[in-house]
Amino acid sequence: MPNCRKCCSGLTPAAATQLVVSPTSQSIVNGSTVGDITVTAKDAQGNTDINFTTDMTLSFDTGTLTAGSDEGDTPVAAGTATASTAAGVAVFKGMKLTGLAVLHTATIASGALSSSAAVTLTPAPADHL
Repeated sequence: MPNCRKCCSGLTPAAATQLVVSPTSQSIVNGSTVGDITVTAKDAQGNTDINFTTDMTLSFDTGTLTAGSDEGDTPVAAGTATASTAAGVAVFKGMKLTGLAVLHTATIASGALSSSAAVTLTPAPADHL
């Protein structure tokens, strides 16, 4: 119960100094759904800042990011996804990425904090000869 010490003892984590992304990299077929990306706001000691509630944005350096069509998918406007943050954690889900079959870098930002993740697009399988 190591996490209980942080919340049950009355201690409050310090303000977030970093965004920690999971997973840090993934590989998907061009045009398919990017796996969920979880971002946690943490203080310098690695504790989750449960008071952090600022929305987080995610955008890719290249490629086209669009929203999925399922309820609960992260909304995307002008190529940037925005996720709400609750108790220091935001989850980006249901987004689709299309573009060249290369490594694409996602930048996640919230206020003055930022981090990144890598998504490699692989070519879609041929559908005819």
